[in-house]
Amino acid sequence: SCTVRASSSLGSSNNGETTYVASPVCHGGGRPDYDVVASGVHCEEDTPLSSVDSLDACYRLCALALGTGPGICDSFAYDATNQQCYYGSSWSTCHDAVNTASTIYAAPLWKSADSCPRVGVPHPTEWIETSAQRTVVCCSTDGAVCDADPGGSCLPKAATVAEAQAACAAQNMRLCTAAELDSNLCCDTGCDYNTRAVWTSSSIKDEIPIAGGKGACSWTPHANKYSLGYAGGVSTSFDLDGAKQKCLELGSSVCKAITCSSSGSCTVRASSS
Repeated sequence: SCTVRASSSLGSSNNGETTYVASPVCHGGGRPDYDVVASGVHCEEDTPLSSVDSLDACYRLCALALGTGPGICDSFAYDATNQQCYYGSSWSTCHDAVNTASTIYAAPLWKSADSCPRVGVPHPTEWIETSAQRTVVCCSTDGAVCDADPGGSCLPKAATVAEAQAACAAQNMRLCTAAELDSNLCCDTGCDYNTRAVWTSSSIKDEIPIAGGKGACSWTPHANKYSLGYAGGVSTSFDLDGAKQKCLELGSSVCKAITCSSSGSCTVRASSS
Protein backbone atom coordinates (compact mmCIF):
# COMPACT_ATOMS: atom_id res chain seq x y z
CA SER A 1 0.00 0.00 0.00
CA CYS A 2 1.06 3.60 -0.56
CA THR A 3 0.68 6.97 1.16
CA VAL A 4 0.89 10.49 -0.32
CA ARG A 5 3.74 12.59 1.07
CA ALA A 6 4.49 16.28 1.70
CA SER A 7 8.10 16.58 2.84
CA SER A 8 10.72 18.94 1.48
CA SER A 9 13.41 16.25 1.35
CA LEU A 10 13.93 12.53 0.79
CA GLY A 11 15.59 10.38 3.41
CA SER A 12 17.37 7.06 3.11
CA SER A 13 15.36 3.99 4.00
CA ASN A 14 16.48 0.56 5.19
CA ASN A 15 12.99 -0.91 4.94
CA GLY A 16 12.86 -1.48 1.19
CA GLU A 17 10.64 1.56 0.58
CA THR A 18 10.48 3.25 -2.82
CA THR A 19 9.42 6.87 -3.35
CA TYR A 20 7.89 8.02 -6.64
CA VAL A 21 8.12 11.66 -7.74
CA ALA A 22 5.73 12.97 -10.39
CA SER A 23 6.95 14.89 -13.43
CA PRO A 24 5.58 18.45 -13.94
CA VAL A 25 3.25 17.24 -16.70
CA CYS A 26 1.33 15.14 -14.17
CA HIS A 27 0.24 18.15 -12.13
CA GLY A 28 0.22 20.79 -14.80
CA GLY A 29 1.61 24.08 -13.55
CA GLY A 30 3.07 27.39 -14.63
CA ARG A 31 0.66 30.22 -15.28
CA PRO A 32 -2.87 29.34 -14.12
CA ASP A 33 -4.22 29.58 -17.69
CA TYR A 34 -1.37 27.66 -19.33
CA ASP A 35 -0.66 23.92 -19.32
CA VAL A 36 2.65 22.10 -19.00
CA VAL A 37 2.94 20.13 -22.25
CA ALA A 38 6.57 18.94 -22.35
CA SER A 39 9.62 18.84 -20.10
CA GLY A 40 13.33 18.84 -20.86
CA VAL A 41 13.10 20.51 -24.29
CA HIS A 42 12.49 23.79 -26.06
CA CYS A 43 11.71 24.48 -29.71
CA GLU A 44 14.78 25.00 -31.88
CA GLU A 45 13.10 27.93 -33.68
CA ASP A 46 12.53 29.84 -30.44
CA THR A 47 14.34 33.07 -29.55
CA PRO A 48 16.41 32.60 -26.35
CA LEU A 49 16.72 35.31 -23.72
CA SER A 50 19.04 35.04 -20.71
CA SER A 51 18.68 36.34 -17.15
CA VAL A 52 14.89 36.06 -17.03
CA ASP A 53 14.16 35.59 -13.34
CA SER A 54 10.69 34.04 -13.34
CA LEU A 55 8.17 32.04 -15.31
CA ASP A 56 5.76 34.97 -15.33
CA ALA A 57 8.46 37.29 -16.67
CA CYS A 58 9.09 34.84 -19.52
CA TYR A 59 5.41 34.81 -20.40
CA ARG A 60 5.23 38.62 -20.29
CA LEU A 61 8.24 38.92 -22.61
CA CYS A 62 6.56 36.56 -25.05
CA ALA A 63 3.31 38.52 -24.89
CA LEU A 64 5.10 41.87 -25.27
CA ALA A 65 7.14 40.74 -28.27
CA LEU A 66 4.46 38.79 -30.10
CA GLY A 67 1.17 40.10 -28.80
CA THR A 68 -1.38 37.91 -27.09
CA GLY A 69 -3.93 35.63 -28.67
CA PRO A 70 -4.31 32.19 -30.20
CA GLY A 71 -1.53 31.28 -32.62
CA ILE A 72 0.70 34.18 -31.56
CA CYS A 73 2.05 33.72 -28.05
CA ASP A 74 0.40 30.33 -27.77
CA SER A 75 3.46 28.68 -26.22
CA PHE A 76 6.76 29.42 -24.55
CA ALA A 77 9.47 27.58 -22.64
CA TYR A 78 11.24 28.47 -19.41
CA ASP A 79 14.40 27.06 -17.86
CA ALA A 80 14.28 28.10 -14.20
CA THR A 81 17.70 26.65 -13.39
CA ASN A 82 19.52 28.72 -15.98
CA GLN A 83 16.97 31.57 -16.12
CA GLN A 84 16.49 31.12 -19.85
CA CYS A 85 13.30 32.06 -21.66
CA TYR A 86 12.39 30.74 -25.12
CA TYR A 87 9.58 32.00 -27.34
CA GLY A 88 8.72 32.89 -30.91
CA SER A 89 7.39 29.70 -32.46
CA SER A 90 3.95 28.17 -32.49
CA TRP A 91 3.10 24.48 -32.60
CA SER A 92 2.58 24.74 -36.35
CA THR A 93 6.22 25.75 -36.91
CA CYS A 94 7.99 23.93 -34.07
CA HIS A 95 9.42 20.75 -35.56
CA ASP A 96 12.77 20.25 -33.85
CA ALA A 97 13.38 20.01 -30.13
CA VAL A 98 16.52 20.90 -28.25
CA ASN A 99 17.22 19.03 -25.03
CA THR A 100 17.45 21.54 -22.19
CA ALA A 101 16.21 21.97 -18.65
CA SER A 102 13.23 23.88 -20.02
CA THR A 103 9.55 23.24 -19.53
CA ILE A 104 7.15 24.13 -22.35
CA TYR A 105 3.87 25.84 -21.52
CA ALA A 106 0.94 26.22 -23.92
CA ALA A 107 -2.29 28.16 -23.85
CA PRO A 108 -5.37 25.96 -23.38
CA LEU A 109 -6.43 26.06 -27.02
CA TRP A 110 -8.82 23.73 -28.86
CA LYS A 111 -9.31 23.06 -32.57
CA SER A 112 -12.40 24.25 -34.41
CA ALA A 113 -13.21 23.13 -37.96
CA ASP A 114 -15.80 23.25 -40.75
CA SER A 115 -18.78 20.96 -40.20
CA CYS A 116 -19.22 20.12 -43.91
CA PRO A 117 -16.41 21.25 -46.24
CA ARG A 118 -18.16 20.09 -49.44
CA VAL A 119 -20.92 22.70 -49.03
CA GLY A 120 -18.42 25.42 -49.88
CA VAL A 121 -19.14 27.81 -47.02
CA PRO A 122 -15.72 27.42 -45.42
CA HIS A 123 -14.85 27.90 -41.79
CA PRO A 124 -11.09 27.79 -41.19
CA THR A 125 -9.55 25.09 -39.09
CA GLU A 126 -8.16 27.11 -36.20
CA TRP A 127 -6.99 26.99 -32.60
CA ILE A 128 -9.29 28.95 -30.30
CA GLU A 129 -9.76 29.49 -26.59
CA THR A 130 -11.68 26.74 -24.78
CA SER A 131 -14.08 29.38 -23.43
CA ALA A 132 -15.17 30.29 -26.98
CA GLN A 133 -18.40 28.87 -28.37
CA ARG A 134 -18.89 26.62 -31.38
CA THR A 135 -21.61 24.32 -32.67
CA VAL A 136 -21.65 20.70 -31.52
CA VAL A 137 -21.78 17.54 -33.62
CA CYS A 138 -20.82 14.14 -32.23
CA CYS A 139 -19.25 10.99 -33.63
CA SER A 140 -19.69 7.39 -32.57
CA THR A 141 -16.76 5.89 -30.70
CA ASP A 142 -15.81 3.80 -33.77
CA GLY A 143 -15.95 6.84 -36.06
CA ALA A 144 -18.56 5.31 -38.34
CA VAL A 145 -21.39 7.78 -37.63
CA CYS A 146 -21.71 11.53 -37.11
CA ASP A 147 -24.92 13.02 -35.76
CA ALA A 148 -26.21 16.53 -35.02
CA ASP A 149 -29.47 15.37 -33.44
CA PRO A 150 -28.97 12.05 -31.66
CA GLY A 151 -32.22 10.95 -30.10
CA GLY A 152 -34.13 13.51 -32.16
CA SER A 153 -32.91 16.62 -30.31
CA CYS A 154 -30.45 19.06 -31.84
CA LEU A 155 -27.10 19.31 -30.13
CA PRO A 156 -26.14 22.81 -28.91
CA LYS A 157 -25.68 25.44 -31.60
CA ALA A 158 -23.29 27.36 -29.36
CA ALA A 159 -21.28 25.73 -26.55
CA THR A 160 -17.86 25.77 -24.92
CA VAL A 161 -15.67 22.76 -25.53
CA ALA A 162 -16.43 21.40 -22.05
CA GLU A 163 -20.15 21.71 -22.74
CA ALA A 164 -19.67 20.06 -26.13
CA GLN A 165 -17.79 17.12 -24.63
CA ALA A 166 -20.53 16.68 -22.02
CA ALA A 167 -23.25 16.79 -24.67
CA CYS A 168 -21.55 14.06 -26.70
CA ALA A 169 -20.81 11.92 -23.65
CA ALA A 170 -24.49 12.07 -22.68
CA GLN A 171 -25.23 10.34 -26.00
CA ASN A 172 -22.42 7.79 -25.53
CA MET A 173 -20.57 9.58 -28.33
CA ARG A 174 -17.51 11.82 -28.61
CA LEU A 175 -16.35 14.93 -30.42
CA CYS A 176 -15.27 14.17 -34.00
CA THR A 177 -11.67 14.36 -35.13
CA ALA A 178 -10.61 17.02 -37.63
CA ALA A 179 -9.97 14.25 -40.16
CA GLU A 180 -13.52 12.89 -39.75
CA LEU A 181 -14.96 16.35 -40.31
CA ASP A 182 -12.71 16.92 -43.33
CA SER A 183 -14.01 13.67 -44.86
CA ASN A 184 -17.54 15.17 -44.91
CA LEU A 185 -18.77 12.54 -42.46
CA CYS A 186 -20.88 15.15 -40.68
CA CYS A 187 -22.63 16.58 -43.74
CA ASP A 188 -26.43 16.36 -43.81
CA THR A 189 -26.71 15.00 -40.27
CA GLY A 190 -29.52 17.32 -39.20
CA CYS A 191 -30.36 20.66 -37.58
CA ASP A 192 -29.11 22.67 -40.58
CA TYR A 193 -25.55 22.44 -39.25
CA ASN A 194 -23.85 22.03 -42.65
CA THR A 195 -22.46 25.56 -42.58
CA ARG A 196 -21.28 25.74 -38.98
CA ALA A 197 -17.89 25.93 -37.29
CA VAL A 198 -17.81 23.00 -34.86
CA TRP A 199 -15.57 21.67 -32.11
CA THR A 200 -13.13 18.88 -32.92
CA SER A 201 -11.66 16.39 -30.46
CA SER A 202 -8.20 18.01 -30.56
CA SER A 203 -6.56 19.93 -27.75
CA ILE A 204 -3.33 21.71 -28.62
CA LYS A 205 -1.60 19.35 -26.19
CA ASP A 206 -2.55 16.45 -28.46
CA GLU A 207 -0.82 17.86 -31.52
CA ILE A 208 2.67 18.94 -30.52
CA PRO A 209 4.81 18.21 -33.58
CA ILE A 210 8.20 18.62 -31.88
CA ALA A 211 10.48 15.60 -31.53
CA GLY A 212 9.41 13.40 -28.68
CA GLY A 213 5.78 14.51 -28.89
CA LYS A 214 3.72 15.37 -25.86
CA GLY A 215 5.43 15.26 -22.50
CA ALA A 216 3.94 12.33 -20.65
CA CYS A 217 3.00 12.08 -17.02
CA SER A 218 5.75 9.96 -15.48
CA TRP A 219 6.83 8.96 -11.98
CA THR A 220 10.54 8.63 -11.22
CA PRO A 221 11.27 5.86 -8.67
CA HIS A 222 13.91 6.43 -5.97
CA ALA A 223 14.75 3.06 -4.47
CA ASN A 224 15.48 2.90 -0.74
CA LYS A 225 14.27 6.48 -0.24
CA TYR A 226 11.32 7.87 1.67
CA SER A 227 9.71 11.30 1.74
CA LEU A 228 9.17 12.95 5.11
CA GLY A 229 5.68 14.08 6.09
CA TYR A 230 2.24 13.20 4.79
CA ALA A 231 0.78 15.32 2.00
CA GLY A 232 -2.09 17.41 3.28
CA GLY A 233 -2.18 15.36 6.46
CA VAL A 234 -3.44 12.30 4.53
CA SER A 235 -1.97 9.19 6.17
CA THR A 236 -4.21 6.65 4.42
CA SER A 237 -2.46 3.71 2.73
CA PHE A 238 -3.13 3.01 -0.94
CA ASP A 239 -1.92 0.68 -3.63
CA LEU A 240 0.46 2.30 -6.14
CA ASP A 241 -2.18 3.43 -8.65
CA GLY A 242 -4.47 4.70 -5.91
CA ALA A 243 -1.65 6.73 -4.36
CA LYS A 244 -0.78 8.31 -7.71
CA GLN A 245 -4.39 9.30 -8.25
CA LYS A 246 -4.67 10.76 -4.75
CA CYS A 247 -1.43 12.71 -5.18
CA LEU A 248 -2.68 14.31 -8.38
CA GLU A 249 -6.01 15.13 -6.70
CA LEU A 250 -4.15 16.95 -3.91
CA GLY A 251 -2.19 19.01 -6.42
CA SER A 252 1.47 19.82 -6.89
CA SER A 253 1.57 22.42 -4.12
CA VAL A 254 0.58 19.78 -1.54
CA CYS A 255 1.76 16.40 -2.83
CA LYS A 256 5.26 16.01 -4.23
CA ALA A 257 5.77 12.24 -4.11
CA ILE A 258 4.46 8.88 -2.96
CA THR A 259 6.38 6.42 -0.80
CA CYS A 260 5.71 2.68 -0.98
CA SER A 261 6.81 -0.05 1.39
CA SER A 262 8.33 -3.33 0.21
CA SER A 263 4.90 -4.91 0.74
CA GLY A 264 3.33 -2.49 -1.77
CA SER A 265 1.62 -0.18 0.75
CA CYS A 266 1.95 3.46 -0.42
CA THR A 267 1.31 6.89 1.12
CA VAL A 268 1.15 10.37 -0.41
CA ARG A 269 4.06 12.61 0.59
CA ALA A 270 5.18 16.22 0.33
CA SER A 271 8.81 16.19 -0.77
CA SER A 272 10.44 15.57 -4.12
CA SER A 273 14.09 15.86 -3.10
